[in-house]
Amino acid sequence: MSENIITGIDIGTNTIKVIVSDATQQSAPTILGIGTSKSNGLRNGYIVDLPQVVKSVSKALDNAVKSSRIRPCHAYLSIGGVSLGGLVTTGTTFVRNSDSTITERDFDKTLEDASANAEVALVNKKTIHDIPLYSIIDGEPALCDPVGMHATKLDTQVMLVHALESHIDDFVSAVEDAGVEVIDVTAGPLAASFAAVGTPQKMQGCIMLDIGAESTDIIVFENNTPIAMNIIPYGSNDVTNAIALELKVPTTEANQIKKGSLVGSKYNQTKVDKIVEKTMKKMFTEVKNLLKELGPEVILPAGVLITGGGARLNNIETLTRDALKLPVKTVYSDANKIAGNPEFTVAYGLCIWGANNEGEHSVLSNLKATSKKAASWFKQFLP
Repeated sequence: MSENIITGIDIGTNTIKVIVSDATQQSAPTILGIGTSKSNGLRNGYIVDLPQVVKSVSKALDNAVKSSRIRPCHAYLSIGGVSLGGLVTTGTTFVRNSDSTITERDFDKTLEDASANAEVALVNKKTIHDIPLYSIIDGEPALCDPVGMHATKLDTQVMLVHALESHIDDFVSAVEDAGVEVIDVTAGPLAASFAAVGTPQKMQGCIMLDIGAESTDIIVFENNTPIAMNIIPYGSNDVTNAIALELKVPTTEANQIKKGSLVGSKYNQTKVDKIVEKTMKKMFTEVKNLLKELGPEVILPAGVLITGGGARLNNIETLTRDALKLPVKTVYSDANKIAGNPEFTVAYGLCIWGANNEGEHSVLSNLKATSKKAASWFKQFLP
């Protein structure tokens, strides 16, 4: 059974989450146990004290062992933080085959060219994933896999999901120093989307907001493809701090007020709502700016899907609907059935990623290789 055990580790600024799952069945992985610990040694998503983070990861793993009665030897790890981003660029190749048939190698050449074109913009950064958005065959857009078609010139628009190289190395070291081998890494927003966003929503077009403690992950889907990604430095802690300052209460009490869990609170709810709305306005402005960059043709009929710890924020759906003028829904993964909260969405998404991951296309092995290969697992995102 050991080969079917998939472990996902999400190192958050406030909390480290671990899920141990069984991927024996063809359906989604079955959760065997969970573990958490308070994050120490992180600031704004960055590791500032590696030994402290290692201790925190070790504690979360120990708690997962108690819950699942299984000691993980290896795991899948999410990469988050404000250094994470998505850069859209284009790669080009000329088809040299005698019959002008586009091959897999031709397609990969466009991905390699796209990466080369972005080298200056991504100095000190590593590409975690290269996600093909669409191809242009002899000047004509094609929302399909171009391999097997005929052309003289192939262009592919690609989103390069990237992060600071030192940031990735620190995260991997934190887990491996805790005694667990990192099999592979993936971007946190993508991991969350595996668990929280269904294919119909991705096909129709939607935006997912994973609201964390100190940052919010934004990912936009259209035609089943992630077309934009951004991390903004605003999260649920900003709301807590604003309430604490405005109402002059301890942050522990402000956190309860934020979630609406203080029944019969002496504080005026209208005033609290205005504080929350004012604080969240910064986040919504960033979301609007991203959507504006994508253009008016991106209409997102499936609306906004909210997950992460910020999904617990009182009145979050109404606030988001009023700000973005889109349908809004708070989403939970299957992890919520056991974990009891949306904070485990990324960790469970990692288990899904691990259950479907192909070793020869390991993102981590690509990062360590002297010449980067295309992470072709992501070709499934093509419509």
